[in-house]
Formats: sequence, structure tokens, C-alpha cells
Amino acid sequence: MLRSTLRSVIRRVWPPPPKPLILMYHRIADEPVDNWGLAVSPALFEEQLHVLRRTRHPFPLTDFVHNLIANTLPSNAVTLTFDDGYVDNLVAARPRLAAADMPATVFLTTGYLDRPGEFWWDELAKLILSENDPQNFDLVVRGDSMHFDFGTESRAR
Repeated sequence: MLRSTLRSVIRRVWPPPPKPLILMYHRIADEPVDNWGLAVSPALFEEQLHVLRRTRHPFPLTDFVHNLIANTLPSNAVTLTFDDGYVDNLVAARPRLAAADMPATVFLTTGYLDRPGEFWWDELAKLILSENDPQNFDLVVRGDSMHFDFGTESRAR
């Protein structure tokens, strides 16, 4: 009993050393509808970068992997990635990354590069979850038209 209590106290006083991290982001934006929790506000992202610069050793993803394979990656290594290539990665994240001198890798969803508008999942979430958007819409799937009406009565509850 005494030994396990002592170990517990020691772990709190001397926490284990950090481990390398790969942090994945999607959005750097103040999103009114973010049902998946994929957005980080620009202000919070800036705070996170400040903490990472103080406590971690940032690496570009390729160097992170190279050092991991070579077994030379510091325990406090960190690399940042962005999935999907939202435009806010460019307009909100990039200037903050540059100011913090933090490298990052952006993975683009290339099938959407030449398409106007939003990703279908963002459009659908806004249609259903936003209080200001229309509460009904028509959807055509393989030539069959479907009408969805979410009405205002069910939203008022």
C-alpha cells in the first residue's frame, strides 16, 4: 500500500517524459455549426502554437518520420497536419504558423479543388443544424427526388 502511494506521488511530482506527437487539425475557424468538433478558433490555435513553441521541438512531417525511423526523434518532437485542405488553413492557420515559425503539412482533398462551394458534409450539417438556414430542402439521388422538411415546430422544443 505504501509503495503504490509513493509511486503515485512520485508520478505527480516527476511526470513521465513527453512522447512525440502528431497533431491533426481540420479547421481553424469560428464555426457557428461544428457538430463534429473539427474547428479550433484562430485565437485558441494561436495559444496552442505558443505553448507548443515553448514546450516542444517542431518538425516538418518528413523530418519527423525520418528521425523516427532513424531512432533519433526527440521525445518532445511535434508535427502538425491539416486534413481536407479547407481554405481557412490558408487564410487563418498559415499566418499564425509563420508567426510562430511552426511547420505544418496540409493534406488536400484533391477531388474538390475545382468545385465551388463547401464539402457536402459541411453543407448538410448547416442545412440541418443551423437555425438561420432553410428548414427544408430537396435532394435528388439517382434521379429520385426527395423532399425534407424539418419545420420550425420540432426545432422550437
